[in-house]
Amino acid sequence: MHTRLLFAALIALLITACTTYKPPVKRELKTERLYEKSYDQVWNNVIDWFAKNNIPIKTLDKSSGLIATEFNLRNNIKESCDCGTSGFGVNVSPNIIGNFNVLIRRVEASTGAQTATESIRVNVSAFYKTKLTTSSFTQGVPDQVSDTDCESTGHLETAILDQAGR
Repeated sequence: MHTRLLFAALIALLITACTTYKPPVKRELKTERLYEKSYDQVWNNVIDWFAKNNIPIKTLDKSSGLIATEFNLRNNIKESCDCGTSGFGVNVSPNIIGNFNVLIRRVEASTGAQTATESIRVNVSAFYKTKLTTSSFTQGVPDQVSDTDCESTGHLETAILDQAGR
């Protein structure tokens, strides 16, 4: 009898250890690049990325260089963020809200003896949120639902920066 109880406790411990909630991993990202292209060309390339990926634009201001959006992530771009992994007692919602800003600015790179060269700096800032549900496992006590920040994987930033330079 004692062996069965010990075996059951060991199995429960192993199952719990294997399914523990894992929070999102913070990564070092490259979110900015410089381009030796015209401002209009870079601007149009970035706008093309939004159109090709069917991402709605919330704010579009060419004079300030700002493009901003907020949207629900679809399955094909969910690799853009890490919201953690569900585990024992904690469920990570698959419904993710993405918000990102693209800032495009002219930068004078250098002044030579003959002419000044113009560089264009593109910076992408991405933010993601989802909901975590923590189970109480007690009858009559409601589960707790809270907002949680997700971490960018750099996938979206790289895609936009690659498109900007085409």
